[in-house]
Amino acid sequence: MLRKAVIGLQFGDEGKGRVVSQLCRNAAELGQFPYVIRYSGGGQAGHRVVHDGKDHIFSNFGSGTFSGATTVWTRNCPFSPAAFLTERSVLSCKGVKPHVVIDPECPVVLPGDVARSIQVARATGNGSVGVGIGAALEREEQHYSLRVKDCFYLPVFEARLQSVTAYYAELGIFNDPVESHALRNIVVSLYKDKFVDFIKIPDLGYPSKTVHVYESSQGVLLDKDKGFFPHVTRSSVGYGAIGEKMDKVIYVTRAYQTRHGPGFMTNENIPHNIRNPQDDIYRDCDNSYRGEFRTALLDLDLLLYALRADRPPDGVEVELAVTCTDQIRDDLRMTHAGEVKTFGTLNEFLSYIQTFTGLPIMYTASPDTASGLITFKG
Repeated sequence: MLRKAVIGLQFGDEGKGRVVSQLCRNAAELGQFPYVIRYSGGGQAGHRVVHDGKDHIFSNFGSGTFSGATTVWTRNCPFSPAAFLTERSVLSCKGVKPHVVIDPECPVVLPGDVARSIQVARATGNGSVGVGIGAALEREEQHYSLRVKDCFYLPVFEARLQSVTAYYAELGIFNDPVESHALRNIVVSLYKDKFVDFIKIPDLGYPSKTVHVYESSQGVLLDKDKGFFPHVTRSSVGYGAIGEKMDKVIYVTRAYQTRHGPGFMTNENIPHNIRNPQDDIYRDCDNSYRGEFRTALLDLDLLLYALRADRPPDGVEVELAVTCTDQIRDDLRMTHAGEVKTFGTLNEFLSYIQTFTGLPIMYTASPDTASGLITFKG
């Protein structure tokens, strides 16, 4: 069994889905069985994958789904039944029938969680995708727990739901019990119809010749401990949150910076000619609580900080994937040590990153996984 992790180095939107998809595609072509382990965050992730003519933004499924990978949803990830069902229907229309394993210890995202995430975002201006993941984690931390396993025991579900509803009432939020029961029914139906396997992850048996790809939900610079408070996620998204030793970690960055919503990001005062980023997955959504999509030149110092803040232990192979290089063909620049560095070719741009990170580099020149991850040879 091989274990690989794909972790973003910036504020999210680095292209993690693109890399995960490629790893799973490679494994499937070698006759191996890929599993994508979602170990942080939840349905707020938006990982775009273009694969053999199919285009999808993966939120509730692993980004290797097009290559037949099984998605494993660990107990650290809140589960959104309605959003899961909707995305499953979308995938079905694209001819894809995903296999999913969900740990029964996963928190269930309830209507009050969604309302709370939007309430906090609008009150503080901190920004949110608005799907309730952070609020569900916060609620769990306060011991107002309702987990997937509770959905299979009606008296337990109703007792926990009553407690959660009272918790949100004190915050001025109505947690609709009718809608909450509908979510419970979805969970039970998914099990009865064998759309999902509910298995505790330690009890999950894997076939031989498996490849586990641990897919991070967001970037290190949004990590609750390594990011810049208060504009952080409630999750630990880096290597330490995995809980197992990996054979390889692939850290991912775009060839420039991006960020949704408010919060610290450098180089925005420097004009640039970065092409229109096609991966702004929320461009057609309501941004009243999410915030605008921002871009800036790559900051090598921030990249080095993120690498050192999340560096795995000795003995783990580490690589760096640089995505969206096609978007900087008109502006091959970055900043380092407070200075703007300009490069004549992409080769020079990547060589500079490799020199200071000391890592082997792969890069993408197209959003489609068919183009592959290109090994940079300097």
